[in-house]
Amino acid sequence: MTISKGIYQRSPAPADTFGVTVPADFGRAVPTDFGRTVVTGGCGFIGSHLVTRLAQRGVETVVVDAREPASPVPGADYVIADLRALDQARDALHGANVIFHLAGTLDAPGSILDPATDFEANVVTTLNVLRGAEAAGVRRFVFTSSALVYGSPRSCPVDEDAPPQPVFPYAESKYACERLIASCGKAHQMSYVIGRAFVTYGPGEPTTARAEVSQYLRALISGAGPHVLGDPDAKTRDFIHVFDVVEALMTLAASPVTGIVNIGTGRETTLRKLTEIAATALRRPVPDLPWEPSPEDEYRLVADITRLKALGFRPSISLEDGVAALAEGLSCLAPPLAEPARGAVPA
Repeated sequence: MTISKGIYQRSPAPADTFGVTVPADFGRAVPTDFGRTVVTGGCGFIGSHLVTRLAQRGVETVVVDAREPASPVPGADYVIADLRALDQARDALHGANVIFHLAGTLDAPGSILDPATDFEANVVTTLNVLRGAEAAGVRRFVFTSSALVYGSPRSCPVDEDAPPQPVFPYAESKYACERLIASCGKAHQMSYVIGRAFVTYGPGEPTTARAEVSQYLRALISGAGPHVLGDPDAKTRDFIHVFDVVEALMTLAASPVTGIVNIGTGRETTLRKLTEIAATALRRPVPDLPWEPSPEDEYRLVADITRLKALGFRPSISLEDGVAALAEGLSCLAPPLAEPARGAVPA
């Protein structure tokens, strides 16, 4: 179906949970009075899962994206718009009551090669969305930022008061977006919250994604070992399933909190441990891990989620269960394997 600055709607239907058992009250944070809710970048990895949950909860959901959806979410409306153009942003956001702003680029290393495009896609787009939100009289503005804003933190786990030290132009652009949102929120008395997401993984992640979970699984499935950048015993990350990221965003939207909130699990995992978890999920032997030194990338980056927990959020999908479910979905790309262990994800 071709869409040009128009919208269409599909009737509600159950959504695929991709082999992950989702708690029955998943999405419980969404109240019935959200009104017209817009998700920018709703055709992307996190955005599409967020749209699915909102639509399932009966929220009037509008997706604004520059591309046509590959698999439209039942119950959601779609608007094709280039948010780098102010007039299109204003038209697309007309009537919005709540905005989840996820539109932008995702390639941190790529931003080194083309920082101008990264800046335009993130900062210019965010400024236009803010101007559209002001015109629409938006009640709540939720922005998905990145833990890369912290750079190499001085302590671990890192809390929201840690000084930002962006390394990549991508992270710098995300930090610029945060400052724009805070300034506009104060100037126009718009309620806003910024979620700094840590390493997000799960079904639907692009094959070009550089995040370690799907990258390692694909490498193991292909028979090659993972390409490890940085000391696998020194480099640690906080890996959070996309379903939990969605629940966290819903929690933030429904809360009165203003400012920065980390979105993570609080669990620290080395790249070596991640490789072991991935190999176990695929019933493959744990490979040797030759690695490429990367001193600027060998830091520990784990979320302090005290603020998020204070809002009632608890991660519900363990790394082992999330990787196992993802491995099951990806293993169809490989020669036949022994059936991987299955199990319900704890609620």
